Amino acid sequence: TNNVCGKCIMDLILAKKNKKIYKNGDYLTKVFNHDEISKSTVFKEALYSSVAESTCLPIPHVLKVYSLGDDWAIDSEYIEGETLEEMILKNPTDYKKYIDILIDWQLKILSITVDGLPNMKDKFNSRISRLGKRTDVHIDATIRYELHIAMNRLSADKVLCHGDFVPDNLMVTPEGKFYILDWAHSTVGNKEPDIARTYLNMLLDGHKDWAEYYLKSYTNRTDTAIQQIESWYPEVAATMMNQFDGEKEREFLLSVINGIEFA
Repeated sequence: TNNVCGKCIMDLILAKKNKKIYKNGDYLTKVFNHDEISKSTVFKEALYSSVAESTCLPIPHVLKVYSLGDDWAIDSEYIEGETLEEMILKNPTDYKKYIDILIDWQLKILSITVDGLPNMKDKFNSRISRLGKRTDVHIDATIRYELHIAMNRLSADKVLCHGDFVPDNLMVTPEGKFYILDWAHSTVGNKEPDIARTYLNMLLDGHKDWAEYYLKSYTNRTDTAIQQIESWYPEVAATMMNQFDGEKEREFLLSVINGIEFA
């Protein structure tokens, strides 16, 4: 599918309810649906990616933020290659090798401290508060209170957390160079919730074998008790509720949230 933008022709790569992604010459162009995504959210995504760029990590550079009719768009470097998820699906029996590569890169991310990104505790508390205003799901005030109280476990760490580090967000070029994609959910905070998020995302995507191996391998390699990750599942699931519209996904996240153990 082609879309004419001024004098350039953009080839559609991916279409979602809230955005469309195009190959636009040497650029990757994300066009955000103005009915779903606010102008400030678009600028925040560009900012967060730019902050991550300032580290030593390989990240496609943001080049431009601009209006496109009623919508807003971000241009960044176009990286030719395959995602780690595509590579796993092509070689499903080798999934452990690829999950270990994912962990290699996640450990690099989590070794960095940075300024200029949202604080994990503030962002998570804000997302939990918004659950009380939802009409499509019901999470009562008592559970929301317990979730807020649990957030006090978060320290003032400034560890860089990707916020959505899944195999689909790690790109490999034909030359074997890696790039880390999609920093829209990044924060500074604690490692354990970020690991819990990756684990839950794999389960949501229907890859239980990937998820279980990921958790086992990460905790073995870092000498982390599995309980330290598991204890964050309800809180992290609550922060993910606003990103999934499907009934199956919502039911799964609600079941995780309702597994919270009251103090």
